[in-house]
Amino acid sequence: MGNFSTRPGPKNIAELEKLCNFSREEIQVLYDNFLKMSGGRSTVSRRDFIKGYNKTFSSGDARKFAENVFRTFDTDGNESLDFREFLVGLSCKSAEDLPSKIEWSFKVYDRNGDGYISRQEMKSVIHSIIRMNGIECNIQDTVNKLTQDLYQTVDLNNDKSVSFEEFKSSVEQNSTLLDLLQARPPH
Repeated sequence: MGNFSTRPGPKNIAELEKLCNFSREEIQVLYDNFLKMSGGRSTVSRRDFIKGYNKTFSSGDARKFAENVFRTFDTDGNESLDFREFLVGLSCKSAEDLPSKIEWSFKVYDRNGDGYISRQEMKSVIHSIIRMNGIECNIQDTVNKLTQDLYQTVDLNNDKSVSFEEFKSSVEQNSTLLDLLQARPPH
């Protein structure tokens, strides 16, 4: 792959600004972070991404959650991220508009990409969120209770799978639900 230490040029930055909700300056800072994470290479491996992501959570273990995030960023499925995937992924993850937040959150929970969230997928992601945040609790009981409560809320037709439409409808009716699903404390 080789080293990739040259900064994106003005043409590339203008193109990237159109793709995401970051300013020119933010793109430069994110590019520097990308280079640190990749060791100066043109791509970041799954392992390096997880390691870098985990460093941002000093209170817990973010590795499992980082795997889910990586999966949503790796749009071509080649097990590595180029800067464009990295930037667009971060843009989706940090989006301010509700439709983008809902879509990204759904992709995090739909681990196998079949268009539905199973109870096991939700349980796995909730478990990774609790570990990431370093919450002191009986993890298994907490995961089971949260999974049961959240799944009951979003599985609107009680068919034991959550479609994107069910997920979207539930979140639109209760925005606090999105904060819980994205591992953020409610406002």
